[in-house]
Amino acid sequence: MNTRRWLVPAILFLSFAPAAKALHPTTVSVPIAGTVFGLPESVFFSGTAEITVRPAESDVPGTVPRVVVAIDLGDLVGKGLSTGDVYVTGGLIRLTRSLVKGDVIHATIPFFVRGSGPTAKGRTAVASFSFDYDITTGALTSARAALAAP
Repeated sequence: MNTRRWLVPAILFLSFAPAAKALHPTTVSVPIAGTVFGLPESVFFSGTAEITVRPAESDVPGTVPRVVVAIDLGDLVGKGLSTGDVYVTGGLIRLTRSLVKGDVIHATIPFFVRGSGPTAKGRTAVASFSFDYDITTGALTSARAALAAP
């Protein structure tokens, strides 16, 4: 019966104890553009990257908060500067990162001439993203993106 005596105070303590740092998911659309120089031609890309940041689940108490960053490049389209060919890229970049005030991500992404076959040789570009977070809430406060040759 001693357990019941401590149950009510424990519930009250947990109800009024300061809440753990609440992390909030954030989604933003960021313009992305850049020229990838190289052969057979240089390609100018422009479009929008949709960035979603959400808290990562952790089973270990007291660890540094982490976030899952998902970057969708589905709207990114390029135009060949010599031929006018349309180039496409896309896909989803997904990473788990420690929650820090500022973060930078560089990701290599493939791109192809639109309509090329499944065995066509592609080229690569480097997408760079800079993020600023509100450490208290985990919310993404600003994001910047650029694209260049590797």
